[in-house]
Amino acid sequence: MGHNIKVLIVEDDPTIVELLALYLEKSGYGILVARDGEEGLAKYYDEEPNCIILDLVLP
Repeated sequence: MGHNIKVLIVEDDPTIVELLALYLEKSGYGILVARDGEEGLAKYYDEEPNCIILDLVLP
């Protein structure tokens, strides 16, 4: 499960990023991380992830 699937995590809290990445990597997903919306958009266009986990309350 999860093989060759890239997940983009857009989150500014490093603890949440670490926990999500740990869980998803153990499940076989590739992880991309962005710390804000601008970086998230850039990674979305550059990397074309299959899924996005987005913090809706970014500054």
